[in-house]
Amino acid sequence: MDGIKDKRFFERADIKWPATLISSSAQVVGETKNISEIGVYILCQELPLLGEEYRLEIKPPNRKPLKATAKVVWITTTGSEGISPRFGVGAKFENITENDISFLCAVIANEQKEEN
Repeated sequence: MDGIKDKRFFERADIKWPATLISSSAQVVGETKNISEIGVYILCQELPLLGEEYRLEIKPPNRKPLKATAKVVWITTTGSEGISPRFGVGAKFENITENDISFLCAVIANEQKEEN
């Protein structure tokens, strides 16, 4: 990306926490790769449905789980040849408590401070 700057509107933090996408017919278990106050990138072994809305549970250490409703907005396939594919899932929060957003903002601010 020679000279092209990432133009995300919301800061992200590289965080690895267990995460589960839950629907009436399936559970997709994974791990967050990064998170913002509006969404999350999750790596998982199973393929969720693009455009589907899921209940999302993220388990940070030493805190009760974050619970939200999230919509899968993009999916990529990761992994090398000979290794089972993993899926990168971008999910946008549709419904999340103010308390959980405040917690995420504090985590992201702390990550940004540590990077500088």
